Amino acid sequence: VYDDIWKQTEHDEYPEQRMKHLLTITSITFVQSVQKKLSNIDLWSDSKDSVKNREYLRNGANICERWSIAVEQLTSIYWRTYSPHPWKGEPFKATYLIQFNKRLLQIITVRSSYDQCLRADSSLNKENFPTTKVFSPFFNLNPIQFNPYTDPEWIAAMNQFEIIMSSVDRDVAKQLRGHFQKLQSNPQQMLIEFKRFSDLMQRDAIRKELASQREFLLGQLESDIKMLADDFNNLTNAGKKSSTKGINRTIIATQLDTSRQIEAKVNNIIIDGEKLLSDLPNYSRLASLAKQLKQDLINWRKDKFKEWCQDTTRAIDDPSQALNLETTGRLMELDSHDGKLRVLYGDRLVILLNEVRQLSSLGYEIPSKIIKCADIGKKFYQYGVELQALSHFYNTIDSEMIPSQQPLMLDLAKNFERLVKEPKSTQRSGDSSAVKITWDNPEQLSRYIATLRGAAEKLKTENLKLRRHHSTIEQMVCALMNTDILRESKKWDEQIQDIRKIMDNLVHEG
Repeated sequence: VYDDIWKQTEHDEYPEQRMKHLLTITSITFVQSVQKKLSNIDLWSDSKDSVKNREYLRNGANICERWSIAVEQLTSIYWRTYSPHPWKGEPFKATYLIQFNKRLLQIITVRSSYDQCLRADSSLNKENFPTTKVFSPFFNLNPIQFNPYTDPEWIAAMNQFEIIMSSVDRDVAKQLRGHFQKLQSNPQQMLIEFKRFSDLMQRDAIRKELASQREFLLGQLESDIKMLADDFNNLTNAGKKSSTKGINRTIIATQLDTSRQIEAKVNNIIIDGEKLLSDLPNYSRLASLAKQLKQDLINWRKDKFKEWCQDTTRAIDDPSQALNLETTGRLMELDSHDGKLRVLYGDRLVILLNEVRQLSSLGYEIPSKIIKCADIGKKFYQYGVELQALSHFYNTIDSEMIPSQQPLMLDLAKNFERLVKEPKSTQRSGDSSAVKITWDNPEQLSRYIATLRGAAEKLKTENLKLRRHHSTIEQMVCALMNTDILRESKKWDEQIQDIRKIMDNLVHEG
């Protein structure tokens, strides 16, 4: 909605300062709404609703994060590059909402740390390490009602919580070390388990105790980054030989989507590394490799899309290019050698329609000239499908006719062929063996197809009627063959009369 407001043209431009104010009060309203939803839940108890309450917390944090990302992208990318009304100031940051989201994440971490401790150390349970003891520093606080003035109280409570948790850190780390050592032969499973205990990995004592296991994981992630870099190199070197997946999947869409999938894996490594390994001496090398690969992927996609736009625009503008010819209306060709009618809807135009559709679904903004060409192509495509059916009818109707009945349909067949050969406008190329069929515009083409379809329907209807009568007479003649003309002369005469009636009706209808 705010994007529509910023880009609207019915009224004066929406002022940037006013939009900042609107985004600010909207961000505050988001916080108030989340606070209201969370105000009645018990954050620290171990009741049957504790799992559901933590889900509410995650949902609240997710809402805040999505909104903060959305407004930052609008003001740093989309509106800044929107030439009719560009955003000129600094990207908007929903500061209060971001701080509130940080508080929610801290609450989630506190709760998860306790739960992960119980999961990691079998000697701990809710009786000898109860929530009433662990979360006691927070009992006199309302952490959901966030504001800068109460932040010192929250920090003090967090420090007390750290002291309580430190009493079990060493035992928990010992249990985790034994658990991870068993998984070193399966690095992927080891990473999954590290992520299961990710909040415990934020605790200094546990991080130090598991330094060697985390170094091993760091080496594995470096290896993963190098494999992803190889995948990227294979993608960039494949060029137009890239394989496509799925029905009508275009090369350009496959390439861009594949690079996004590689980037998503790189992002996961960056996120996991930052959370689990950032204190290790050699982490900076992994971070540098991952961030450089991510930037290379982003730059390559930009260049690849730009190249596609330029190539496609050139093909549209160049009169000698197949794409230009395929949008001028030339749709059918009647070959005088074999008499076959062929639809000439080009493959390049079909590919363009698929490219535009698939790239749009990937979020790319297609240039208006290419969109216009694709829109024309869509109109012709609809007509091409109809003409394909009519062409098939024209090319196979003779096999559907009974040879002895073909003279009875000669006038209808000639009328259909005349329409095929003489549409509104025709032109002959240098090849005298072919008659090119062209149309001035889609509206005339639509009327022509309707006329052609009507002629085809008449021919089809007449052929079906004659075949039906032929079948009836055939059955009656077979019945005559089984009738004794001497003993059943009356029956014979009746059958002869019936055949004559059908023949007379045919002559009359003809």
